[in-house]
Amino acid sequence: MIRFKKRHFLVTRRVTKIGQSLPDNAEVILNNFLIRVENTIREHIIPPSRILKFDETPVIYNTVSNYSIDKKGRKWIPCKTGGQEKMRVSLCVACSSSGFKLPIFLIYKGVDDGRVYKEITNFSLVKSKRVYVDTQENAWMNETTMISWIKKVYTRSTTRRSQRKNYCY
Repeated sequence: MIRFKKRHFLVTRRVTKIGQSLPDNAEVILNNFLIRVENTIREHIIPPSRILKFDETPVIYNTVSNYSIDKKGRKWIPCKTGGQEKMRVSLCVACSSSGFKLPIFLIYKGVDDGRVYKEITNFSLVKSKRVYVDTQENAWMNETTMISWIKKVYTRSTTRRSQRKNYCY
């Protein structure tokens, strides 16, 4: 392989960007999808307060940089950490198309009713119902934690009384 690459003036390079091209009928696909969504909303008479934008993102406790400032010429640069640079929590946020912000939902690594769950349910924000929490073995959103989100956040937050105070403009 080395001689072949040399003969054809080829080199091995690191991929710096990955992209995709849209299909030729991308606009038609998009329009058909939007028509289906609008028809479903009309057919089932879904109010804007029940149409949600939901997102989940990991939050790392202690992010450690690969760079540091030190004296020139040093060969070894030590870095002290809290030992939690790989620990994370999943942050879930949602907002309705009517502008209502639902409470934050955090997923910690742990088991149901285990030590971690008992600790995090004692946080003051959790007790005040401003933040809801759950545990999962990898701190990911899955079917079980989604059902938990629906029960803890969605059903409690979409009543008329709770929607009065949480609008985003």
